[in-house]
Amino acid sequence: MGFLNAIGFLTIFRIPKKVLSRNVSRSHTLFNFVTVGLVIGLVLAASYYLLDLVLPPLVSIILVVGIEIIISGGIHIDGLSDVSDGIFSGNDKPEKILAIMKKGNIGVFGAMALIFDIILRIAFLFFIQKGLNDTYLMLTVLLFMPAFGRFSMVYLISFFKPTSRISSLTAFFDNNKSKAVFYLSLVFLFLMMFLIKTPVFIFYKTAAVNIFIQSPIYIGSISILATALVFSFLILAAYAATRFFSRKLDGITGDVIGSVNEVVELTYLFITLLLIRFLGLF
Repeated sequence: MGFLNAIGFLTIFRIPKKVLSRNVSRSHTLFNFVTVGLVIGLVLAASYYLLDLVLPPLVSIILVVGIEIIISGGIHIDGLSDVSDGIFSGNDKPEKILAIMKKGNIGVFGAMALIFDIILRIAFLFFIQKGLNDTYLMLTVLLFMPAFGRFSMVYLISFFKPTSRISSLTAFFDNNKSKAVFYLSLVFLFLMMFLIKTPVFIFYKTAAVNIFIQSPIYIGSISILATALVFSFLILAAYAATRFFSRKLDGITGDVIGSVNEVVELTYLFITLLLIRFLGLF
């Protein structure tokens, strides 16, 4: 199954080789990246719900952030650390930057990126929770956070070429077929977000107007608008970050994919916080 193959790629769980299907196309595996992201989000949402029953919100959020890092094996945040060390090392040649990125030790810029990533993630989630003041709404935020991160991976693999200097996760997938997978993933994730968020809007008392929204047409319009707005900003953030990294490296690597995953997840939380504070949405 492509889903099991995707789990092996994206999580700490190693699928036995005898279980992995060699007949599943790489495009099918790539399509399941978003599905795996939703499963990770489901685990985070369930963990937060249980922790919130006995612990203060801030402690629950810190633990949930740790759980996501553990589930992914820390590979994405490690990629951000490696890329930061290489990009900001002062070297202009891609070969030297890649050599720094391949080192096992962490440098000053890598450590700073790692710390800022975790602190910002915790801060955004805390203020989102405070703004929503509703556990169930918070669960939807946690559900889609990893999904958008994995969606950004599909975007990178589909539209950016890997650096020719080293083997990379991107080289494993067929770039031509991946573009079709990207559009399918976009439609799938958009529909999932719309179908899950719309019922939330029905029962959510908006801060903007302080009344219950009752019109189905109005609810659907607001939900579609918010979903489209989130997708637009996240794709733009993924594009901007990838262009910056790929210009330095003359292509993308697995570390770049992990870095953009972190950037997109943080951007998702930032946009969500803005929508809550200024529009009373989500």
